[in-house]
Amino acid sequence: PLTQLLMTALDRTAPARAAITDEILAFLDTELICHYGADEKLVAYQRQHWQPLHNWLASTFTVMLPVTFGVQPTRAALPTHIFRARLDGYSLYQLTALSQAVATSGSFVIGLALVEGQID
Repeated sequence: PLTQLLMTALDRTAPARAAITDEILAFLDTELICHYGADEKLVAYQRQHWQPLHNWLASTFTVMLPVTFGVQPTRAALPTHIFRARLDGYSLYQLTALSQAVATSGSFVIGLALVEGQID
């Protein structure tokens, strides 16, 4: 798996770094941790796992993402410039790891927390 990640960094991320960053940031438009369910038990479970990520975003990036309940768009302007600045400082390998984590989890925030060492 590490060899595959290295090859992906060299073959895919290196020549298209800006496009990869755009792909990653596009996940903010439908950020998973912003969409809570409608069922009380599900919402309680989501809060238990996602609220620490919201708290981390607020303390680390001074960002509070909007939250909706059920299947509704958030209709909020998200601060992609703050996250873009952070990703611009990532190494090629960090950006590749983030790309894989975001694609696997379906969440920019979960992927970012993983790469930043906030979660494991």
